[in-house]
Amino acid sequence: MITKAKKQFPDSVFFYQQEANLLLQQQQFDAAQVKFEEIIQLNPKDPKAYYNLALLYFAKEEFAQSADICLKAIELDPNYLDAIYNVGTFYFLEGLTFNAAVSDMTVEQYQKQGDEFELEAIKFFDLAKPYFEKAISLNPDELDAYENLNTITVLLNNLNENRQIKQQAQATIAQNTNVQNNIQPLADLFVSNLTFVYPTEKEQKLKKGETGTIKFTLNNYGKGLAKNLSIITLMPVTIPNIEIPALVTADTLDAGKSNEFSILVTHLPNNSQTQGIKKPQGIENKIRIVITADGTNKTVMEEFVINLGEEIAAGDETVVVSETEDIDYFVPEPLARNFFFAIGIDEYKHWTKLNNAVSDVKMIKETLLSKYSFEPDFVFEIYNAEATQQGIRNELIKIKQQITANDNLLIYYAGHGYYDAEFDEGSWIPVDAQAGIETDYMANSRLVKYLDKIECKHMFVVADACFSGALFVRDNKVTYEAANDKIASRWALTSGNLEEVADGTAGTNSPFASSLVEFLQANKSSGIPVTELISYVSFKVKNATAETTRQTPIGKPLNVTGNLGGEYVIKSK
Repeated sequence: MITKAKKQFPDSVFFYQQEANLLLQQQQFDAAQVKFEEIIQLNPKDPKAYYNLALLYFAKEEFAQSADICLKAIELDPNYLDAIYNVGTFYFLEGLTFNAAVSDMTVEQYQKQGDEFELEAIKFFDLAKPYFEKAISLNPDELDAYENLNTITVLLNNLNENRQIKQQAQATIAQNTNVQNNIQPLADLFVSNLTFVYPTEKEQKLKKGETGTIKFTLNNYGKGLAKNLSIITLMPVTIPNIEIPALVTADTLDAGKSNEFSILVTHLPNNSQTQGIKKPQGIENKIRIVITADGTNKTVMEEFVINLGEEIAAGDETVVVSETEDIDYFVPEPLARNFFFAIGIDEYKHWTKLNNAVSDVKMIKETLLSKYSFEPDFVFEIYNAEATQQGIRNELIKIKQQITANDNLLIYYAGHGYYDAEFDEGSWIPVDAQAGIETDYMANSRLVKYLDKIECKHMFVVADACFSGALFVRDNKVTYEAANDKIASRWALTSGNLEEVADGTAGTNSPFASSLVEFLQANKSSGIPVTELISYVSFKVKNATAETTRQTPIGKPLNVTGNLGGEYVIKSK
């Protein structure tokens, strides 16, 4: 039928497209390629025609060709977002491939080929950056583009620092070689007994919040004196949340002598230098040690791999584990961490200032930290001038990169809200949003899009804002398993429905926040199911505002990805 239609309408792209799609479904890639090329001949100025052909090459795993054809689509339409993003992704993945190859090299391979592969990684990362920047300018909600761009920046910094260190080491060697024939004999350095000391006896892994120790012996087997020793640590690929001194120095090492060295390595719960980056998958947590000195004509390089754990565990015993040991051990299920994201705005630029939003949020935070299983390391908070739309987005990116599928997330927003009756859309109002400019608002649809991207066990969104009930889907059928926190859930509690809510007089708290803190502080059980919290707050606020604003707090599951019908239980300490 399609063949007959093509004969009857030979200039119609539609039937060629249908035929190409059918061949794609049948995975006849070569035949489909011919059809897509025919479409381009019929309509050579259609960027979508080139983009479709690029997707076919991508399906055939011919990625370089796919990127080249995407570039042709971009020539025709400089704002073709999908094509721009795909080109950036191709260059980004190529850079990761070369960076991973650097990490996989042995010391000998790295000394011979490391420069070549590092330069290739840098080249592709530099090529990728402008495409992700363009994608973000076209669509500020493109969280993956932000993550990729942040990752590229961190990896580029690390690669350039590594290259600079190697160049300095080579310069030292060259200087020493030039004077070798005119001065005393050279030192000959050698590393032995390289080990990593893990903090606990039961598990050979460095957990968050723990510090381990690199230990080794540096020997001088030469006849000369090694002066101005420099011990430099390199990471072939940036390891997020690792803190390690970049440089350790020592004065001298006499001929025929040895010296013991120790370098501390800390696995931080959070690291502001690497927040918001994607950790490349399948790459070992490798650290290289480079040793240079005056009085020797070679660089000593050694490497080892550390085993990192995401959980935090107790234990005071210490065990030394060789880099070559291969030990099987039982890994318990990690404890869930509770993340808290606090947003409070009083000092609006273009909206009426509020009295208590910031103090309400801070009071909630202190209550959670003092009575419940929340830790300061997993608290993210922005207030007033920080709480722009961009600021909120950036904090969500940081959370997305640190939280795991076993963790929980509680978000508390206190500020203005807005409801657009024409489009049935509610919004949070960032600090710098102009009234009447809806693109300045944090629309519920945009917020839900962000939350969809965050993988966690339980999510609980609390909003103390006017018209915050618009956050919910209009569905009265709520099905969940009460107090079953083994099943993932997505819940929300709002201070009102589609109505204005009370802020409270200056120096006090809003009726909503007061009721919430009252319940949290009075609780003496081991945990609070969110439905109990919702019932209490709803009852208290309705009664407290019966003669004034008549608020109706609402709590129920959200229509967000990951809601499997469980219930978040906020655990007491």
